[in-house]
Amino acid sequence: MKRTALFALAAGLALLLALVLRHGPSGILAALAVAGWSVLWVAAYHLLPLFLDTLGWAMTMPRGRGPGLGMLLLARWVAESFNTLLPVAQVGGHVARAKLMAGRGGPDMALSPSESGATVTVDVTLGLVTQFAFALAGVLATLPYLGASGDRLRLWGGTGFGALLLAGFVLAQRAGMFTAAAQVLQGLTRGRRLTALLGEAKAMDTHIRATYAAKGRLALAAGLRLLGWLSKSGESWLALHFLGVPATLGDALVLEALSTAAASAAFMVPGGLGVREGSILLLGGMLGITPEVALALALIKRAREIILGAPGLAVWLWIEARGWRSRHGKGQSQSAPDRAFVKESRN
Repeated sequence: MKRTALFALAAGLALLLALVLRHGPSGILAALAVAGWSVLWVAAYHLLPLFLDTLGWAMTMPRGRGPGLGMLLLARWVAESFNTLLPVAQVGGHVARAKLMAGRGGPDMALSPSESGATVTVDVTLGLVTQFAFALAGVLATLPYLGASGDRLRLWGGTGFGALLLAGFVLAQRAGMFTAAAQVLQGLTRGRRLTALLGEAKAMDTHIRATYAAKGRLALAAGLRLLGWLSKSGESWLALHFLGVPATLGDALVLEALSTAAASAAFMVPGGLGVREGSILLLGGMLGITPEVALALALIKRAREIILGAPGLAVWLWIEARGWRSRHGKGQSQSAPDRAFVKESRN
């Protein structure tokens, strides 16, 4: 798995380098110089969709239980930092936030590991469903630019295939996919040690079904997640504005929706490296944006990921280090509040 991730990372870097060299580093740097330090405003703007996504996740929590909004925002930030900057197939960040949430929330309010995993699973599913709706809006917006019927057929074919995969994922959850996976694993290994794992898987499936049953909160969560996706179009529009391109919000929606969908489809490539840049380049050409500006836009978005992601990873390492010291008996000199914080950060 590690070899596959490293190979995907190398392939993504090679593709990105090839795109930059083909279209000239000097032109791309000149476009970036126009934007200058305005990239910091793009990074600041990203806090809006991050907050909306967190609000959507909060709606999947058991009513009256779970951590506060501030803790959820921190966990969401850490998860996004993982998935954009590390070779974790855009999955490791969600595992990290589920781990971070387990046991949080105070007496009689804390989430169990199975509850924490269930909320993350449902939130990821809602993210995929609403991203599909967001991508569909991008597809519809591109239709006037597609002349050949073959291009339209391929576009709709890919959209239909994505819808089938998404529907299968949702149905598998409703059918108890974690229990089924644990039973298969137990059958293959014939080990008694997996009995506890099977119990956790059953509990997680039960919590997932309970979350889906709360239809009102689920609809509100989906609405907030969709609003989060739509707000990300503003990030592309803002970056293009700083690059001196008078783009419309419709142009920004096409760029954001379809480039993000392309990066998500290439989930094995860390952060969709190279894939997203290539898709922005192709979409930009369709919208009349020069290759240099399109690649500058893509690099601004990468810079935003580093600006916000690097501190997010640092926070995660800090929490893990405190937990490690506590487990090895080196936290005795800490104050009571500090010891309580470390205890909550443990597995």
